[in-house]
Amino acid sequence: MNKNIILLFAAAAILLLSGCAKEPGLVEAGSITIEASVGQMTKVQYGTDGKSTNFTAGDKIAVYGWTGVATAVPATRVVDGVVNTLGTDGKWTPESPMLWKPGLVEHYFLGVYPVHAIADFTADEYTLDPADYAASDLLIGTNLGGVKASQGPVLLTFDHAMAKLVVNLKFRSQWDAAPAVGNVTVSAKTKATVDYLTKTVSAKDDASEVGLSAESSAPDGYAITYSGLQVPQEGVRTVKVTIGTQKFVYEAAADIPLVSGQYTTMGLIVGKDKIELSGISVCDWTAGGNILEGEAQIANPPVNPPVPDNEPIVFADSGLKQYLVDNPKVNLNRDDEISKAEAAAVTSLQTMFGTGATEGRDYRQFNEFQYFAGITELTDGSFNKWMSLESIILPESITKIKGGRCGEAGIFQNCPKLKVLDGKFTHDNVIVYNKQLLRVAQNVVYDGQFIPDGVEIIGNKAVSQSSTSDLFLPSSVKTIRDYAFDYSAITTVRFAMTTDDPNTAKAYVDSIAETAFSHCFKLEKFIGPTKNGYLRVTPDKLGLVRDTTLYAYALGADATRFVIPEEMGVRCLAEGVFDIEGGTTSLKEIGLPSTLRYIRTGAFRSLANVSLYFRGVKPPKKIEDGAFENTSSHTITIYVPAVMDGSSIDVAATDARIEEFETAMKMGNNHFNFFFYIDWPFD
Repeated sequence: MNKNIILLFAAAAILLLSGCAKEPGLVEAGSITIEASVGQMTKVQYGTDGKSTNFTAGDKIAVYGWTGVATAVPATRVVDGVVNTLGTDGKWTPESPMLWKPGLVEHYFLGVYPVHAIADFTADEYTLDPADYAASDLLIGTNLGGVKASQGPVLLTFDHAMAKLVVNLKFRSQWDAAPAVGNVTVSAKTKATVDYLTKTVSAKDDASEVGLSAESSAPDGYAITYSGLQVPQEGVRTVKVTIGTQKFVYEAAADIPLVSGQYTTMGLIVGKDKIELSGISVCDWTAGGNILEGEAQIANPPVNPPVPDNEPIVFADSGLKQYLVDNPKVNLNRDDEISKAEAAAVTSLQTMFGTGATEGRDYRQFNEFQYFAGITELTDGSFNKWMSLESIILPESITKIKGGRCGEAGIFQNCPKLKVLDGKFTHDNVIVYNKQLLRVAQNVVYDGQFIPDGVEIIGNKAVSQSSTSDLFLPSSVKTIRDYAFDYSAITTVRFAMTTDDPNTAKAYVDSIAETAFSHCFKLEKFIGPTKNGYLRVTPDKLGLVRDTTLYAYALGADATRFVIPEEMGVRCLAEGVFDIEGGTTSLKEIGLPSTLRYIRTGAFRSLANVSLYFRGVKPPKKIEDGAFENTSSHTITIYVPAVMDGSSIDVAATDARIEEFETAMKMGNNHFNFFFYIDWPFD
């Protein structure tokens, strides 16, 4: 039998047993013939005759028929376990004739798969063989309503008598790669009695270790899947995973549902010192076909969520443990431990850390945060300035994370030693929430793409102060927010483009904050489109232009001069575009185009000993306060084009032009030196 069809599509196979009138050359009068068809629960059709079936040629079923009363199978039966075999033509052929009892007598029917001897129809002995699906997947079909020969086809609806358990495994990032799993077992009973008339299975005897079988693939987000049939029962709570010589044991706080005709799917997270539940769901087996469509995922809330116990939490950081022990809002029973139950009772970081939430704490590890299952939100400021923090695991209960917009602080800012970000909403030490990259672990140097495909937004300060050097922005990224890469170690920025030719390509990013690349003192170049689209890179790869605004300059480039090409039509210098506060640059000369009309605040903040060459004959119409902030101890030299009278300089007119520029700068001459030039020095 094709067990995949039975296990995944099935469940309600319908057998038609029909009485046929005598026709020459066909069958004897009064014989019972069988046709099989699929119930309405299944969508897939098999066979060339248009009939739907979840059986395949060669499958065998045993059919019983009797008269008298529906609830008792007599010793003498009209049809006594006659084996019927499905042929390639879609017809069932009995091994011996099946004949209706003469007269208008009501018959009752039972069908069983696989074929086996039945000693007791209400309490038959059954033993699960987890290594043999064909032998263990017991299907029972009954029609106890009473059928007469004259009524034609007899409808039998088959149901699964067994339950099915599916275990999806994923592994904490403490492992460099998914480890080799030796086996996965569940502590359950394998013996039962079966009442075929009521389709009831009653587990009995002691539990044993029942092995599950590895499947060829696993759902997204999981490394490997194990599954197996189970006897329906209560009291199952233990799942064991063996990796090498070590056993990881998961003890559920409530029974794992094992119900006839249903499959239970569990998600387990395995770490080097623990195993946890990420979710559990229960589905009718008649909907099993949906597994193939990816609908049986563990993203839904648990049907039976685990109940925290009083087991003490082992903290890696003794100082953090003592802090929480001393907090009466956390240590409810005032002992020297924090139990999992006490952790789960905490509903906010404010409760744990008081005013200021988590900011400024000096703890090295907080993997135990995963046990605080009552916390559902990470507010702005969460875990900021934990200067010693190396690793943390977020609880699976988190449903909302603030993104740090509108001047708010964000999360995990100024955590220079952080290298492990694990748990809910994390991916390779990156936090992604609602398609937004919110934070990366600062101490991780990412090799290649670290922004997951599908991320659409790089959040406020998401990669700020990170150690990564190579930034690739995949095609899914549409928006980059304020200070996204502020003070990071990025050397190269590569934009995904519509083609490989920068002269014809366009970038996928369609919104970028002016301050996105502020203070990137190691940034050497931008790689992206040079001509088409609203986002472009200057030909020397040193500048990033959005529409008509120069958004960023590669402050870490080994270049002493930078010229904004006239043909790019730049009208504005963005906030902080040449800001070197807290860093240095090799830049000594900047050529500004005649199209320039607007200089935003902080554009030249702390820039010292540099010469600015204005190509335009008029100063920008607007220079915001703070454009040249913190220049009191530095000198900036301004060059403007001389006013020419033929081949001679009109000195008076040139002096008037210099004065006009000086007034526009809003700074005293003690901070600026003003000169004129005759020929544009960058041609």
